[in-house]
Amino acid sequence: MQRLSPVEKREINNVTAARDNRSTARRERKRRMLWSAVVLGITLSLAISCSNIPSATSSEGAANNPAPDPQPLESYVEKIPGTDLTFEMIAAPGGTLLMGSPPSEPGRKEDEGPQHKVTLSPFWIGKVEVTWDAYDAFREACPGLPKGTPEEEDDVDGITGPTPAYGDPYRGFGGGDRPVVGISWHAAMTYCVWLSKVTGKSYRLPTEAEWEYACRAGSEGAFCFGDDVPKLEEFAWYAGKSNHETHPVGQKKPNAWGIHDMHGNAAEWCLDWYQADSYGAFPVDKWPLDPRGPEKGTNHAIRGGHFETPASKLRSASRDHSYDWWLNADPQEPKSKWWHVPTNFLGFRVVRPLREEKPPVRDSRRGL
Repeated sequence: MQRLSPVEKREINNVTAARDNRSTARRERKRRMLWSAVVLGITLSLAISCSNIPSATSSEGAANNPAPDPQPLESYVEKIPGTDLTFEMIAAPGGTLLMGSPPSEPGRKEDEGPQHKVTLSPFWIGKVEVTWDAYDAFREACPGLPKGTPEEEDDVDGITGPTPAYGDPYRGFGGGDRPVVGISWHAAMTYCVWLSKVTGKSYRLPTEAEWEYACRAGSEGAFCFGDDVPKLEEFAWYAGKSNHETHPVGQKKPNAWGIHDMHGNAAEWCLDWYQADSYGAFPVDKWPLDPRGPEKGTNHAIRGGHFETPASKLRSASRDHSYDWWLNADPQEPKSKWWHVPTNFLGFRVVRPLREEKPPVRDSRRGL
């Protein structure tokens, strides 16, 4: 066997050392890359976790409370196709409402509490109540069934209008630009279905939260202008100040958002079922976004007071509801959900939500 010279040994050792050094360098690079990946993963996890922690300056429970959609809206005028009639929709900005009234508010009822915060997305609401001019256009466009006809099935291709009135639908006040009165919740909802169909926009009745939010227009007092009861005459038609009748819409001062007659002229149907203790179901530490009333009920909520309502019941938080006995005078069997209820004070206004909705779902049961 040939023996290696010292020079050859040194050369072999140098090659081996260089190869070992390269292997060590490769292992070190892999180790550093792996460690960098671990550090990056930990950093990202911490960033995501921290983003879900409320800041020290946020209000208590802010992590559970959605912010209103910042999308700005503009008021607009809508023309009812096929007519020369128009109506104005006022843009209500998104925000938070302290709904209900404090125990110390004069005239307060138990169903107005406990107060609770809710969050509202931006929406549009009618500047005035729906007038007889607009409702008569609906009645003409959607022929009704003969009196005494059994309950109709909703037609997917058409909309069935009210049955003919037994008496004067205007209740002796006249029609035109006065608010619609004396109609059922079903009739008001069907008007919204028709209006949505002819305009291509989504219209419906306001929820109680939307109604109170729009009525207050930022006010925390009993009324949209504060607590000064004598000032109410500037904003509303009510008991002792109305000559016992409705008046053409929009004659009194509007609230801060430009909305008229929310404290009195005609009372107004809301979308929600009424429940006296429904406010107690709202969580204390979480502000619901665009809340609606109970899923089921017997009667629907009414807001706003009317031309025969005393001042104490015209407050922004005051609530009322329909009554089953309103159908007693209906001579038809079964009782008609189109029956013009024996109230010469109950009308409605429309709302358009920010996000288009399916056509409003009308009440399937007979009656109000």
